[in-house]
Amino acid sequence: MLQMKPVFRESQSTQYHREFYTTDEKVMQRCSRDTVRSVSDYIKISSIEHNIDSNDYLGNITYKAFGELKTLTVPRSTYLQRRRLLDLQNQGLDVTEENATLLVKYFKEEEECLVGAIRATHNTLGFSTHNGKLIFKHYNAIGIESTYSGPYDVRPRGSDKDYLKMIKEEVLGNPLMEFILVSGLSSVILAYLSDEYSLDSLIIHIASDSTTGKSTALKLAASLWSVTDVKADSLFSSYNGTNQALINKICGFSGIPYCLDEISMSSMQNFTSFIYTLVNGVEKERLTKDSKLMEKKSWLVTLLSNGERSLVGLASKNKCIAARVFEIKNVTFTRDAENAENIQRAIQKNYGLLGPKYAEYIMTLKKEDICKRFEEVRENFSALVKTTQATDELFERRTLKFAVLLLTAEYFEKFSRFTLNKDAITELLMSIEAESTGTRNNHANAMDYIKDYITINAAAFGLGGNGHNLNYGTVTPKRDYTEVVVYKPSFNEMLRKGNYEDSSIVLRELKSNGYLDCDADRYTRSRKNHNGIRQDVYVLKLYNYPIQEVITDSPTEGDEKHE
Repeated sequence: MLQMKPVFRESQSTQYHREFYTTDEKVMQRCSRDTVRSVSDYIKISSIEHNIDSNDYLGNITYKAFGELKTLTVPRSTYLQRRRLLDLQNQGLDVTEENATLLVKYFKEEEECLVGAIRATHNTLGFSTHNGKLIFKHYNAIGIESTYSGPYDVRPRGSDKDYLKMIKEEVLGNPLMEFILVSGLSSVILAYLSDEYSLDSLIIHIASDSTTGKSTALKLAASLWSVTDVKADSLFSSYNGTNQALINKICGFSGIPYCLDEISMSSMQNFTSFIYTLVNGVEKERLTKDSKLMEKKSWLVTLLSNGERSLVGLASKNKCIAARVFEIKNVTFTRDAENAENIQRAIQKNYGLLGPKYAEYIMTLKKEDICKRFEEVRENFSALVKTTQATDELFERRTLKFAVLLLTAEYFEKFSRFTLNKDAITELLMSIEAESTGTRNNHANAMDYIKDYITINAAAFGLGGNGHNLNYGTVTPKRDYTEVVVYKPSFNEMLRKGNYEDSSIVLRELKSNGYLDCDADRYTRSRKNHNGIRQDVYVLKLYNYPIQEVITDSPTEGDEKHE
């Protein structure tokens, strides 16, 4: 005779045999077959997350706090330890000294019913490896089922159709905005090829007056990946923060851009450390309270920045600083106010769509093909620049990032089936390099600065009268140049005021270019001062210096402008 078995779902069976169960209002415990008792107000693990970045497990606890339903995400170690569970009392959980031990037991039983429903999450963005496989993490990860649980609002909203319509109507045909679009996507290629070419982070700074569309440009770049409201948890933020606070915002990024609006909001007086740290892509070493080295966080990003002042100009005068920043100066990005308004209106409703899909497209291509094309693009750009404008020893290193931008444009065309004005973008990159090469030319910049400094402080160099109480040196007209003798303390102070980081670098450049009259084995000469005492001084040769105009224009009773 067949034995009839009860028909029920597995979850019902599990529920029937469990020691604890929940009602709409309470957590209950079965004490015996016929006896139950109340343990606490309603508390339940609604889901369990496994963070693939930290390998930690977290529980989403749903509970009633004074009749109001709430959710709290806590580490597994919190709800499975009596002491830590009691710490949640201030959050409104009905946890007391009397029921805490029972609740720990209840949560362990809850876990066992959710083992098959654990969902993966991540709190960093961009490229990563998981179990030896390359993945890309945005709101939804590419290459693994995982959902973003970090601080930024990168959840896609709106429609691809409306976003692409905005690009077609408001961006295409404007090479500057096309360049911004490419810059916002360039972080993907930058991070994807970083191991093959030792690439570090890219900084693109827009230095331009207000009403030139520079904020709209940065918001366009951010909209590829996230919401664009600076008040929200956006990849578009402001410079209103300390050096370390700004760096912390990009920790863990690899292949995602970040945008910083309006450099004048920063309290930093000198951006040298900020630039070096950001490009190097790793935190400074720090100690824990136990004097152990903390794990260093890293990043690899394209940083887009703007302001009315030059980022390079706010750092020390150092050619390596200038080489690390791509600056665009004094240009207008949007065609007119209507163009800017149309872009802003579209990206307020549609964002976080195109960036991750572009990353997914790049991941479908063979990496060796991308590398081959990258090297071709780099070689072509290098040859073009060398045949049309001056370069220096830092140019070849910079061509790596120029190639990243140009290759991003090329693959964007294939991905979107839009046509960009790549010739105009190339010309823009060439002009960026020409400007940077001039800035990196330390001896020329230093000589211009020294001439201005002497003109402003003419009386302190014995020009325009002798009634001044400061004495920086002397100026003597020669046949082909003007000789300037500067006392060592005055020279060092002059360079410090000009933000020149290392006087020895400036002196070496001046000497090698014939602007420094010095002994063969040093940068100085021995000269008698006005008291007849010999001392080491710097002797500069200033060519094309209008000394007669300086004498004529200088006040006879001393100059008050010691800048």
